[in-house]
Amino acid sequence: MTKDSGTFVMLYGPDNKPIYSTVTLHGDVPNLPPGVLDTTRAGGTDAITWQPEPGLRLAVVTGYAAGKVVVAGQSLTPFENADKFTQLVIAGGWLTSMLVLAAASTFTLVIRGRGKADRTTGRPGGD
Repeated sequence: MTKDSGTFVMLYGPDNKPIYSTVTLHGDVPNLPPGVLDTTRAGGTDAITWQPEPGLRLAVVTGYAAGKVVVAGQSLTPFENADKFTQLVIAGGWLTSMLVLAAASTFTLVIRGRGKADRTTGRPGGD
């Protein structure tokens, strides 16, 4: 189980011990928090984000069937990276619009300043 892991499936028995898993964490089958398994047994399903270790966040869906809890999940890293890229694009667009507004405001002030000079001197064209 890494940040680049694809989807995975795990199966937990009635004793909250893993029976089957397509993924390992440091060579061992990871243990989902018992509260999640209990909630799934009580309600039939659950959907959570799970952080089995710092820096590793997973989206997990659980379901209860035949006395066992089926767990399916995947890493959130690809989605978080996409969010970061979107934020970068938005920030770049905002910065560009602020620069265009600043340039337009400066240009307007310069033109107005020339117009005032023209009225003050009475000379056409401001030269």
